[in-house]
Amino acid sequence: MKGKRVRASEDDDGNVSIRSGNAELAARPFAKESRATISPGDIVDNELLGAALSHIRLQQQVHERERLAKARTERERRLVQSKLANT
Repeated sequence: MKGKRVRASEDDDGNVSIRSGNAELAARPFAKESRATISPGDIVDNELLGAALSHIRLQQQVHERERLAKARTERERRLVQSKLANT
């Protein structure tokens, strides 16, 4: 079925069916994970994560600039410059 279009629908009673043309496809629900709930501590962790990721990004940029300064070949310079452009 890879690359084919399907239609998913939910009945009034909550049953979900997936169809491809006239054929109903076999499907089963996944069990919900017990850690699917969000606690206030998770939100705080994510806020701190943003600051940590920003710090890491700055460190990577400094490292790439140092690599650019030490690059010996034009190919190496282009590779490092493309990494800098993507950050």
